[in-house]
Amino acid sequence: MNDFFKIGNINEFASNVCFGDGISLETNQKVLSFFKFLKNKNLCEIVGLVPTYNTLGVYWNHLADFDFNSRLENLWEEFQTSENQGTAIDSRIFEFRVDYSGEDIFTLTKKLKLSLKEIIDLHSKPIYSVAMIGFLPGFPYLIGLDERLSIPRKHTPALKVRKGSVAIGGSQTGIYPQESPGGWHIIGYIDEDLFLPEASQKSLLKPRDKVRFIPV
Repeated sequence: MNDFFKIGNINEFASNVCFGDGISLETNQKVLSFFKFLKNKNLCEIVGLVPTYNTLGVYWNHLADFDFNSRLENLWEEFQTSENQGTAIDSRIFEFRVDYSGEDIFTLTKKLKLSLKEIIDLHSKPIYSVAMIGFLPGFPYLIGLDERLSIPRKHTPALKVRKGSVAIGGSQTGIYPQESPGGWHIIGYIDEDLFLPEASQKSLLKPRDKVRFIPV
């Protein structure tokens, strides 16, 4: 794994730990390993942890009275010498049946110069890794998209994207858990609920879960 580690400030009581640039499974693994390490320590001074592709947001208790960056550096040193470094993150595998009839899929065949079958095959072949949850409650950002399907987001976002829409934006793919505006290209639809407001865990998926798409 890379050894990049840089601490910055989000605000007076929030720190941002950066592990690298761009989107990669290796960097995201480092983020999630440190996230798991801090979460398992259950420190009273840390009230929130938010992992992303390459950063970890650390939110501090407003009653804490010490240098947060120095505390993080000490925790990082402890993490590096602990058995948790490089430990695989607990994950589950989810399979979603996809109706590849999304409103943008035929536009993509022209822009990407690929047949409909090629797009479906390329999109459904990988086993994706959930890098983070964000944008909407339950929205999974998935790592593993074939580079041949990479395409910039729409210049003009759609005002209404259907719940369950499977989409591509840049080098990412994801699923809209509820109806909302959105700028990603819609290639298909699933029926499952990804946002579970009544459950103890509101998001069906969590970082490091695996996702496989099954064409129907």
